[in-house]
Order: sequence, then C-alpha cells, then structure tokens
Amino acid sequence: MRYRDLCETGPWKQYHGRSRPCLIASPHPLGKADCVIVEADGAWGTVTTGRTRVFHGYFVEVKGPSGEVWLGEDRHSVRNALRQASDLAGQVGWIVLAIGLESDWRESGLSANSGYGYHPAYPDRAVHMLEPPPRERSAHRDNP
Repeated sequence: MRYRDLCETGPWKQYHGRSRPCLIASPHPLGKADCVIVEADGAWGTVTTGRTRVFHGYFVEVKGPSGEVWLGEDRHSVRNALRQASDLAGQVGWIVLAIGLESDWRESGLSANSGYGYHPAYPDRAVHMLEPPPRERSAHRDNP
C-alpha cells in the first residue's frame, strides 16, 4: 500500500492525516448487473481549527476518478466521517467499497479513531477501514 503524509490548509480548518488508496464502484455504463470498480485516492485524519490547532474532529476524503471529492467530517468518530463520505459519493452514483462500512468491522478501545479495526474475515490482524471488504478485494485482484 502506498502512504503519504497529507496536510491541507483551509481558511480556518486544517486537515492533517495520511492518504491510502481505496476502491469505489459505479453502476456499469452499459446497464449490466456488474459494477465498474476503480481505485481511488482516500485520506483520513484529524481536523483542527485556528492558529493554535484546536482539535475539531475527524475527516475521511475520497477522490473520484474525474477529480470529484467527497469529504466526510465528524466531531466524534472517524468511522462516522467514512459513512458521511460514502453517503456523499452515493448521491452521485458511486459506492465506496470499504471494510469500515461493514457491520462486522469493529474498533477496540485502543484502536478507536485510528482507522484500524477488526473483522471476522481477518481474525489474526487489524485491518484499515479503507481496505476493501474480502469479496471486493478478491474480485479486484482477479480483474485489475
């Protein structure tokens, strides 16, 4: 996986975090039952405000293949920020394929808001919330 530091500054908000690729899907353009799955740029981290960088919440950003950006923010949970970004992508027909959106993905007390959690398909390790669910992971490997 490729990671890079991310720090974008807005007028009063600063986004600090890391980037990570993720998968998104759109309905097939020819009306077939299957979807078109593409790799997108994802990022997650914290939002701070003001000159002294007071903690304001968490963010998740997903960038579509045409440059569109879906930014989810939440004061209390990075997972809720992921859900918000997924909802925004869904409004224009994209589906974010992230294991963190599955009901079986859980955070522990120590991993809360780190972006990592646990899923029954991976009993021996923590997985990042932007990793694709197991079924999409194998489908994407077969058809890159």
